[in-house]
Amino acid sequence: MTAPIKIQFLNHACVRIITDDVAVVSDPWLSGPIFNNGWELITTSERLYSPAADSTFVWISHEHPDHFSPEFFRRIGGRKPEILFQSTRDRRVARYLLDRGFTVHELDMGESFPLSPRERFLIGRAGLYDSWSLFESSGTTILNINDCIVKTAADLRAIKKRVGHVNVLLTQFSYAGWVGSRSQKRLREEGAQRRLEVVRNQIRHLEPDHVIPFASFVRFCHEENAYLNDSVNRIPDFLDACADLKTVPVVLAPMETWCVSQPHDNAAATEFWERAYDTIAVAPLRKAPGDQDIGSLRAQCTAYQSRIFEKNSRVWMKLLSLLPFLELFGPVHIRVTDLGKTVRFSFFEELQESEKAVPDIEMASDSLSFIFAHEFGFDTLLVNARCEANRNGLNRVIKSFAIGNLNAMGWSIGLGMFGFVVHEFRLIWMVMRELKNVNPE
Repeated sequence: MTAPIKIQFLNHACVRIITDDVAVVSDPWLSGPIFNNGWELITTSERLYSPAADSTFVWISHEHPDHFSPEFFRRIGGRKPEILFQSTRDRRVARYLLDRGFTVHELDMGESFPLSPRERFLIGRAGLYDSWSLFESSGTTILNINDCIVKTAADLRAIKKRVGHVNVLLTQFSYAGWVGSRSQKRLREEGAQRRLEVVRNQIRHLEPDHVIPFASFVRFCHEENAYLNDSVNRIPDFLDACADLKTVPVVLAPMETWCVSQPHDNAAATEFWERAYDTIAVAPLRKAPGDQDIGSLRAQCTAYQSRIFEKNSRVWMKLLSLLPFLELFGPVHIRVTDLGKTVRFSFFEELQESEKAVPDIEMASDSLSFIFAHEFGFDTLLVNARCEANRNGLNRVIKSFAIGNLNAMGWSIGLGMFGFVVHEFRLIWMVMRELKNVNPE
């Protein structure tokens, strides 16, 4: 007779599924600031590393740093766990890990991968680059949706049809990105309620026996974004949302282990998380370094433009920018808060100061520098919420900087578009829609 399947919670989106044959850990971000000093874990401990590293497999749901943490993999010495990751066009994550001696299994969507004679692992795509997973062992199924944007009835029915009965669902329970400006607390409160309704909708359609709240145990840790902490969902909010549903909630504290399908008392873990959330208001905040000036930003912008045009056709981008119904790659005005100046960014001109009274977006100089340095820079800005913008201004900025997300996926704007324009335009719009998911209606 086999021992019961166990789920050990470590932190945020990191859980460890344990059977007689394997241990599979997910998304091990266990310490350190991420998203350009915009996020930190509410609580953490050095003791979390050992069980995470001492696993048979590590599954990475997607490349965001709260799921794929290079620091974790750099720390692993000796026996290395095997990696499970989705097959991607650019293979960037896979190559990074292969170069460091890890065995990487690049899984196609819907592929059922054998972990052992009795356990199988399946992943499915959500949005542009996220993925969910299904762990199966002797008839028990554990569905990890992490922070996938899976909320429509059609999407949930499709997953239900693919995975069948779900014994345990793991899902995000609070917002995790830009939800309006500093003065718009009502939008944050509405965003928090929408997230709980997403959880309820997932439960209604997937009908799991149990649901574990996770992937939300973070704080906005910068003086530019700390206001977002005022309306995040806490564990009692999650429990209230589940109170009238048949699915049984299971709340776990770090290092706590639960035997699947066994009764569980949530009181101790709920009390733990309430104490942890209470520390957010007095936790130290990070500050912008203030080490940039207009000259350095102009040089970084020029280098950024050159890298963009190495991967994308300048001519095609210019042509697309002239189509008014697309509104792609147009100039944007950025207020650089720590410099007290506004700059005009365009892919086709040098960065220059602007006299525009109302900018499209406001951010510190290190955030603009981060965008110029990384393809995922603007995606990071929307997640860390270190910016101020109205909806129209934000849309203009998205339609300019979203090309970084497209390139990070291994796609580009160029002559290769000619034979399959419809497909490429669909990708462009998917990128913009994905980015705008952090700015919910």
